[in-house]
Amino acid sequence: MRGSNRTRLGLLVVGFVVVIGLLEWAAVTLGSVEVPLPSNAPEGATNGAAEAAP
Repeated sequence: MRGSNRTRLGLLVVGFVVVIGLLEWAAVTLGSVEVPLPSNAPEGATNGAAEAAP
């Protein structure tokens, strides 16, 4: 009975680590996508790219 509980806990931990890894991968993938802004975007809105100061 005790070994069963440890096995279940181990599987839950591994599953949690896999889910967190997938979420991190998705965040990095989605973060690298550039979304074009409409031409009527408010002033100061950028695509995440640093603009050179005049």
